Amino acid sequence: MWDFYHTKMFRVLGLPDEHIVRFAAGVRDALQAFSPTLVEEIEAVAKGAGLEAWKIYALNARSELMNYPLAECTTIWLPSVGLLGQTWDWIEPLEDWSILVTRHHENGHKLLTFGEPGMVGKIGMNSSGLGMCLNFLFAPIDEIGVPLHCAARYPLDFTSFETAKTTLQGSGVGKAGHLLLASSSGDFLSVEYTGTSRVELGAQRGGFVHTNHFLAQPGPGDAELVPGSAQRFDRAHQLLDGADSLNIATLKHIFLDKSEGDHSINCNYHEDPSLGGVRVGTIATVIMDLRDSCMHIKRGNGLEGTFSKITL
Repeated sequence: MWDFYHTKMFRVLGLPDEHIVRFAAGVRDALQAFSPTLVEEIEAVAKGAGLEAWKIYALNARSELMNYPLAECTTIWLPSVGLLGQTWDWIEPLEDWSILVTRHHENGHKLLTFGEPGMVGKIGMNSSGLGMCLNFLFAPIDEIGVPLHCAARYPLDFTSFETAKTTLQGSGVGKAGHLLLASSSGDFLSVEYTGTSRVELGAQRGGFVHTNHFLAQPGPGDAELVPGSAQRFDRAHQLLDGADSLNIATLKHIFLDKSEGDHSINCNYHEDPSLGGVRVGTIATVIMDLRDSCMHIKRGNGLEGTFSKITL
């Protein structure tokens, strides 16, 4: 995974190794203050992979390092039925390389996360009815902080929503993106990070939707900068408003929608010239039933595949 990002992504975007090493050192310092357990985990991954630790810190901060305005991910939260899910739109090779990881705490608490090799988290849920989704947002990042993917993981180590919420609120800035922490009881915390600030969002009609532009305030990551984000946001709400009921079938129907071409919620692979011709699109769809403690995952962006159910 490191070799791929290093040669196919970081170099294409003109990131020299000297910059990556310095950035990784700053990430370690920020994580040490936020969660020493994540530092231990990242350095254990590096040791197991036979890589220098800075490379794994860089992988976990790849969104902040790249800071590239790419349309990816549609997140939906249905608090009335405890369903949280999203598409994951990214580069085609990750469809084959994505992994599911189950973590067991000594007290019996468990986590199930779906993401990239070498990264401590991304999309996930735990045995206490908490779940986390995320969206990339584009904004200038003036300081190094806790990376978005690490901030998405650590709250799931806790059993109560209030503790997880407090933990997420303490993750600081130095990142751009949206994190949505939700609980089986219907509680949620939606946070937009703008690089140098953070804003919490309130409830929406029917179900909560987020794509890849800022909702709380206009900014450098607004809808015009990220192609398709506004279309996916509006289409998801349109489908929610027209649904007869809110359930797993409803979310599957919305997440498989292809009505907007390359800007669809379920997006076919297409080349991105600014990333060296790498093809991007929906590589996976994840729906978490926080009340039933299970995750439904579909690989790729074809309509012929089925969702696999994994019980935590």
